[in-house]
Amino acid sequence: MNGLLKKEEEEIKEVGKRIKKRDFSGSEGQEIKNSLFTMVTSLVTKIGAVIFTIIIARLLMPELFGLYSLTLSIIMIFLVFSDLGLGESLIRFVSRELGKRNKSKAKSYAAYFLKIKIALIFITTFALIIFSKYFSENLFKKPLFLGLIAGALYLFLLGISEIIEVLLVSINNFKNLFWKQTIFQISRIILVPILVILGLNYSLSNETNIALVILGLAGACLISTLISYFSSRKKFNFLKYKEKELTQKEKQKTKKFLISMPSIAVSGLFFGEIDILLLGYFVLTEFVGYYRAALSLVGGIIGLIAFSSALLPVFSKLNKKKI
Repeated sequence: MNGLLKKEEEEIKEVGKRIKKRDFSGSEGQEIKNSLFTMVTSLVTKIGAVIFTIIIARLLMPELFGLYSLTLSIIMIFLVFSDLGLGESLIRFVSRELGKRNKSKAKSYAAYFLKIKIALIFITTFALIIFSKYFSENLFKKPLFLGLIAGALYLFLLGISEIIEVLLVSINNFKNLFWKQTIFQISRIILVPILVILGLNYSLSNETNIALVILGLAGACLISTLISYFSSRKKFNFLKYKEKELTQKEKQKTKKFLISMPSIAVSGLFFGEIDILLLGYFVLTEFVGYYRAALSLVGGIIGLIAFSSALLPVFSKLNKKKI
């Protein structure tokens, strides 16, 4: 037992030395670098979420904040169905081929998954527009219509933003991912309160104010996505290579991987958003607001460390012995 603890202590010291010397060579170095940027990105995300929640909850007050929370939860559910694990699948297969220096095949996998992803983005965006009136007037019987219409734009931009993110993860560029998230957090903390204050000053309806909040989020998403794309596009050099057609065996492997991913995505959705939807259906919106504010603040404190996305592109390149 003492020998095991001593070995772990030595490994921790070795990681510390690597960080101090900025030695990120090899697979271990890449893992350390990815994990560091992932932790910092997670920290920025959580801190930004807490600050944003405090500001918006204070400006909107319980009833409007409850409407905003319910609207956002519906949008997030549609967002899950616009991906269904395609992002993780793309990272897994593209990272593997890049590890083999097979850039043509990497592009083939990227093109294969992105075609499906873009089709799902358009389908879910139009589905949200179509069902927005039903959710507002029949299911929840709350003024959500304009917010959900604005949410269709936000949903579309989030889908495009996810494409940039998974491509960055695939090439192990977690630094740009960090800056993308930082720009988004700063943009929404500035942009959304300005729109809310303008809406409240002009005594706009609750429905219109919620639409302004969602449009502010869409604007922040657009800003961060555009900056991230233009600063990273040169790094996506594998996309310039000519595609190699995937064999039938390769397509079968991707399909098997894809089949398992939606169940994970949907289960995460169920536990992540179903509480807000149930509250939105059964209770007044101010109670939804109180609940969401408390949940967001607690969620901002816990779950700061997430290693999975940092390790996936590295592990995808390794053979069984190295893993």
